[in-house]
Amino acid sequence: MQHVIIGIPLPDLIKKNLLLQCCGLSNAHWVEPEQLHLSLIDAGKRNSSEVLDMINVLQGVALGPFSITLEGIASISTGHGSQVVAAQAAVTPA
Repeated sequence: MQHVIIGIPLPDLIKKNLLLQCCGLSNAHWVEPEQLHLSLIDAGKRNSSEVLDMINVLQGVALGPFSITLEGIASISTGHGSQVVAAQAAVTPA
C-alpha cells in the first residue's frame, strides 16, 4: 500500500517564489524543488493495482491553462506525526 496524492507539477518560477516565501521558517525539512506540486486529490492508501488504474486514467486527462494566486502559507498536520508547509492558492481558469 502506498499513499497517493494526485497533483500537477508547478512551473519553475512558481517553485522559486514559494521557496523564497518559506525560506525563513525554522525547523523545516525541505524537499527537492522537483517534488513541489499543486495537490488536487489525496486518494489515501492504495494498492499497486489501484495506483496503476489511476495512472492509466489520468494519462488521458488534458489540462488547459489556468492562473494561480498565492493566498498564504500554512503549516498542516499530515496525520502521520509530521507537519508540511502548504501554500494556499486560488486557481482561476484562464
